[in-house]
Amino acid sequence: MIMPELMGNRVGEQKYSNEGCLMKIVEYYNYDDIVVQFQDEYGYFKCTDYGSFKIGEVKNPYHKSMYGVGFMGVGHYRKQIDGVNQPQYKAWCEILRRCYAKNADVKFPTYKDSTVCETWKNLQFFGSWHDENVYTLDDEKMEIDKDWLIKGNKLYSPVTCIFVPSRINRLIGGSSNNGLPKGVKYRPLIKRFVATLNNKHLACCKTPEEAFEYYKKAKEDYIKEVALNYKLKYPQFPNRLYEAMLNYNVEITD
Repeated sequence: MIMPELMGNRVGEQKYSNEGCLMKIVEYYNYDDIVVQFQDEYGYFKCTDYGSFKIGEVKNPYHKSMYGVGFMGVGHYRKQIDGVNQPQYKAWCEILRRCYAKNADVKFPTYKDSTVCETWKNLQFFGSWHDENVYTLDDEKMEIDKDWLIKGNKLYSPVTCIFVPSRINRLIGGSSNNGLPKGVKYRPLIKRFVATLNNKHLACCKTPEEAFEYYKKAKEDYIKEVALNYKLKYPQFPNRLYEAMLNYNVEITD
């Protein structure tokens, strides 16, 4: 128990930090040894000195400094080690940027209405998931994806996301052509709709819907082929991703 005479008359003094966080002195031993508590939902205690308190230079690890929602939290994950940005931090910043950066809907239209779960707004929890789930496939770039496991999903979370090679992630990207379904183009000279995949001609049809069916079959078969090749080559290729690729349904509304 702290003796009253050690706490001084500065206990209870409050001030906003330079980050805009309200803090209060809860223990005061001397000018160089005090404890402050941040007055937010986390109530974090911080040992510091009175001078830093007075000029607001006490950092709150739960301050939502990243796009107004993300915070560093308390743990061993951090932005940099020896001046080098850490992979957990870089991946965390990227998913928050897609969802919450200024004008995100304009910069990243495919992520419109996407959000990050409350747990992942804390770098420490995200970093732990990152290290438990990340894997390498030779020199392929890995990306965190929210759509393969649950098609049309808008939530970044431990349940809905998985690491995916960038090549596989691109399989379900792209856009339609002049309002036509993906994989379908109109050829005015012959007045037919053409289905193509990977620059390969599939069929000429009278309607876009008919052409799309050719594309749909070819695309789903191609995704299955890619999945099988990865699974055979890389034992560490996640079963959840493999199964999702085998069962992926290409729809005309994609």
